[in-house]
Amino acid sequence: MELAFQNLQGGLEESVFGELSITGSDGEKRWFNTGARVTSKDKNGLPVEITGILYETTGIKKKELDLMEKEIEELQSRKMETVGRLAGGVAHDFNNLLHVIMGYTEILAKVTESDPVTRELAAPIMDASRKAGSWYDSFFFSAGTRPRK
Repeated sequence: MELAFQNLQGGLEESVFGELSITGSDGEKRWFNTGARVTSKDKNGLPVEITGILYETTGIKKKELDLMEKEIEELQSRKMETVGRLAGGVAHDFNNLLHVIMGYTEILAKVTESDPVTRELAAPIMDASRKAGSWYDSFFFSAGTRPRK
């Protein structure tokens, strides 16, 4: 804004309009809408008279800023809700896959009871599945929902 007024005084602009903020001696920030135009020039075309207006808009500006802040908070809330839904969907799919792995590993262990090598190979799969199930339960417990059954 300062440069615009300098241009107005120097004859480079015919008029200026804008918004500016000033911090008072009390530390309060105040906003203003302002406008000015050249009303008289000398023989060289330089401004001799400038007429302007300064209108305080602090109340309006504070309401605008409050509204913007609330909109940002609402947007952030929606983002968090979306992330939560996504995480819940991923966890649900993970749990479904985990049940398939555990189910088929149990079948493999029963079918191969007489084959100790295959049973030994199935054991780490079942152990890893149980650990993953424990992780899943703790994830939902910390999220405040019910663990799987």
